[in-house]
Amino acid sequence: MDWSSAEGRMCMDMQSAIVIYIVLTVTGRFLSQRQRKNNRRKQLSQWRNIVKDYTAIVAVIATAFAMGLALLEAALREDTVLPITSIIIGTVIVTGGWVVAWFANRKIGTNWSPIIEKTNRQELVTSGIYSLVRHPLYFSGFCILIGTNIYFCSKWAWIGTGIALITILFRIPIEEKKLKERFGDEYIAYMHKTKALIPWVF
Repeated sequence: MDWSSAEGRMCMDMQSAIVIYIVLTVTGRFLSQRQRKNNRRKQLSQWRNIVKDYTAIVAVIATAFAMGLALLEAALREDTVLPITSIIIGTVIVTGGWVVAWFANRKIGTNWSPIIEKTNRQELVTSGIYSLVRHPLYFSGFCILIGTNIYFCSKWAWIGTGIALITILFRIPIEEKKLKERFGDEYIAYMHKTKALIPWVF
């Protein structure tokens, strides 16, 4: 790992920064998704159904595009170093996003599904982190994207983050319509007590 000073700032070489980010992201994804407690056959069945839900496909593509754009921009930058300050702040936010995902997946367990359509076997989860925000997994993804852009001092990658956010804001009302159809007044009461995407804010 090459440490250097650029304009009086402590910096890390880009290659090391990219490797650390990838390790952080892969580890966070692995640990958080293990909390869903679905068997592999059920998970495979759920992901096969994703082709029936265009909003899920768009959300996955938008998120992958946003993260990929940040990595591509970092790889193509003329600067070969990143300031330690941005790496530390970005790491804290990204890690926070994965922690939120860990708690959300642990609480939702087998009720999680990548598609909007709900089944009679799914239960409404309103405790734990779900008592603070109705869609903590969207919130965690938003934190991870913001943290990624700060980590890499991105400029153009914010466009990808904006597209991902618009996709989430488009998907939430559609998903909540299905949730109201499935859980009725119970979900409506839950909506009145919690924010949709950002705890205590929105």
